[in-house]
Amino acid sequence: MLDILQEKLKEAVRAFMEFSKSVLRELRIRHRDTIVEYLADSTDVRNAAHTLKVFARSFLENRQFDKGSKELDRLTSNFPSVLEEVNRTQSRGFRR
Repeated sequence: MLDILQEKLKEAVRAFMEFSKSVLRELRIRHRDTIVEYLADSTDVRNAAHTLKVFARSFLENRQFDKGSKELDRLTSNFPSVLEEVNRTQSRGFRR
């Protein structure tokens, strides 16, 4: 179980950093799904999001970190509906 969590955390940090360094204004579906998959395993979504930020911080410039943090905060503020949307999309067979 710990190995699975570790792998999900690594993938979520990578997705967070990739988005933060990109020119995109919003998370792509694959970024969102990867991050949501990690957050969904947590009992405290905001704390899990903070953990993502901590691990990614040293690899990002201030502007990149701010961009990623704002998008991650937006995602976590409405997490139940985001999770429902991800589950609905994946159940239709549109899995990344």
